[in-house]
Amino acid sequence: MPLLSIVIPIHGVEPYLRQCLDSVLGQAFTDFEVVAVDDASPDNCGNILQEYAARDPRVRVVRRSSAGDAGPARGAGFAVATGDHVWFVDGDDWLADGALEAIAGRLRETSADMLCFDAVYRAATDTVERFRPPAAVPEPFRFADWPGAFNSAKAWCRVVSRDLVVRAGSPFHAGAFEDLPFTFALLLAARRIAVLPRVCYFYRADRPTSTMNTGSDRKLAVVTQFSRVFDQLDRAGVPADDPLREVVLHRMITLGWSVPGDRSLPLPARRALLRGLSEEFRRRCSVHLRGSIRDRLRRRMVVHDMWWAHRVWCAGAAARDLVRRS
Repeated sequence: MPLLSIVIPIHGVEPYLRQCLDSVLGQAFTDFEVVAVDDASPDNCGNILQEYAARDPRVRVVRRSSAGDAGPARGAGFAVATGDHVWFVDGDDWLADGALEAIAGRLRETSADMLCFDAVYRAATDTVERFRPPAAVPEPFRFADWPGAFNSAKAWCRVVSRDLVVRAGSPFHAGAFEDLPFTFALLLAARRIAVLPRVCYFYRADRPTSTMNTGSDRKLAVVTQFSRVFDQLDRAGVPADDPLREVVLHRMITLGWSVPGDRSLPLPARRALLRGLSEEFRRRCSVHLRGSIRDRLRRRMVVHDMWWAHRVWCAGAAARDLVRRS
C-alpha cells in the first residue's frame, strides 16, 4: 500500500497532460501511485495515458464511458485508490520539484489527516496563494481554531488521509465549484490540520477552455454548491453566529461582488448569478457580518441584488484610478 495516491481527473487537457504526468513521475520520492481517470476525454488523452501506464507500473488508468465533471471523476479514482493519503490533482496543472518528498516528510512529522500548502496561480502574472494560519493557532489545528482555512477551498491545495475522506462522507458532486462542499466537509471532519510552508502546486489559471475563463453558464452552479455547504453547517448544528458560518457568508459576498464585472459571462447570466447568490444569502443569513463601513456597503449591494449600485461603484473606482494614473 503506497503512502500517497495521486488522483487525476482528465478531460480535454491533451496539450498539458504530459507536463502534469512528468511532474509527478519525475519526483525523487517514489512511494506513490497515480490513478488517472479518463473522463471520456474527446482528444488524445486516452492514448497518452495508455502510453504512460505501459512504461510505468505506478500509473493506473480508470476509464469512464461518459463525461461527467471533475467531482465524479475524482470519486471514480478514489474508489480504486489504495494509498494512505490522497492528493486530487488536475490534469492541466503540475507539481513543483520536490513536492512529494516535502509532503511525505511533513506528514510524518505531524500525523496530519489534512496537509495544506502553497500554490502558484500561473498566468501572465503569477500569484502565490499562501496557506498561513495566524501565529496564535497551534499546529496541528482544527477548522474551528481557524475558520479562515476555508479561504483556500480548492481540492488540489491539500493532501488528505483516506480515513478523512471516508469519515467526511461527502459525495463527489458534479458541476462547477464542486470543490466548495467537498472541501468544507473535509475541513469539518478533520482532526489534525497541518501546514507545509512551501509551493507544491502550479495551477494553470489562464487555460482558455476552463470553466473559469469562458462564458459558460456552468458558473451558475456555485449557488447550489454554497447551498450544500450551508446544509452541512445545519446538519452539524453550527450556530447562526458561529465564525464557521460567517466565513462561508464572506466567501459568498466576495464572489457576488465580482459577478457584475465578470465579462466572461453574458449579461443575463451575470444577473441570474448575482440574484441567486443574493437569495441564498438572505435565506441563510441571520448574523450581522462585521467589517469596515466600505465592506458593509459592498455586502448590502450584493445581499439586496443592487446591480446598478454596484456598477456605479465600480465606475467610480475606475475613474479614481484613472485620475491617479494621469
